[in-house]
Amino acid sequence: MRREAILVLCCVLFVPGLSLSPAAGPRPDILGKLKVAKRTVKVFGQQIAYYESGRGKTVMLLPNLTWDSHAWSQNLAAMSEKYHVIALDLPGTGESAKPLIEYKMDTWTDFIAEFLRLKRVPKATIVGAVMGGALAVQFAL
Repeated sequence: MRREAILVLCCVLFVPGLSLSPAAGPRPDILGKLKVAKRTVKVFGQQIAYYESGRGKTVMLLPNLTWDSHAWSQNLAAMSEKYHVIALDLPGTGESAKPLIEYKMDTWTDFIAEFLRLKRVPKATIVGAVMGGALAVQFAL
């Protein structure tokens, strides 16, 4: 397994045309922060943080379960030009409450459903990264 990881790293470092010099232009701020104000709402008695921008059909962004909404810092601005975008810090992540509860898929899907109800969002497209994607599928089912 270690040999495979080293081989992948070498392939990335020696890609023809890939420049790591500053002359290649500005790099994206991959550890950026969302440029919209944090908002909060109480869901099942727990303070939940989220970021909201734009108008139109609602798109909810769910990060990986060990990340927070700032993982979407490269996407939210562009998406909010056409959509009403909500980036949600799920319970136990980011700036949301971290209650002593049993964290499982049903727990998070219940929180998402209640969050959308409280925000009066009748329909949303759910987009998730890594485990957030698995949670989006679970929510849809």
